[in-house]
Amino acid sequence: FKNVEFVFIVVFCAIPAKVILTGFLYLLVPTYLFNLQASQSEIGRIMMLYSLIIIPISPIASRLADRFGSQLWMVVIATICSGMVLSITSLGESAKVMIVVVAALGVVHAFLKSPLIVAAMEAAERTHAVTRTSALSLLRTSERVGSVVGPVLVGILLTKLSANEVSSILGFSVVIIGLIMSGYLAFRRGSNVAN
Repeated sequence: FKNVEFVFIVVFCAIPAKVILTGFLYLLVPTYLFNLQASQSEIGRIMMLYSLIIIPISPIASRLADRFGSQLWMVVIATICSGMVLSITSLGESAKVMIVVVAALGVVHAFLKSPLIVAAMEAAERTHAVTRTSALSLLRTSERVGSVVGPVLVGILLTKLSANEVSSILGFSVVIIGLIMSGYLAFRRGSNVAN
């Protein structure tokens, strides 16, 4: 936990990604579509779109991340974009809008998943007392925290607000979190240049 960069990656990138995955995709999307009177098969097909997009795009995203030269900046940009994607729901209540959101989320998360692990491991290696195994274990445990928090948070919000409002709040929060992370990176780069 003394490794600030690793903590920032976990708190501001890894956990929000899982909150969006489990809270938005696994809970809010089917609830939203059910309220639009979509059938179970239609809901299933729309949710499968996420995986159908993320599987072929992930290898492309990994190659682009290598060319980009900074896995961490790729993670931060993808985190901000994942929050922005959720704001698309404000365009209207329809299954077509949700199809666009789920597809866009699949694309963005393809650019987030692989670089996230690489960026976390690179940050962890700067703390020599911590092994790669323990760092990866902490990353995975933290992601599971996000997986639990996501549905609970979204479920509570859905009792008070509409699905569109919850989606907008979640998206706005993730954008702010991503901007905080980018601010930290910019500050760190400035400090390195000064030194």
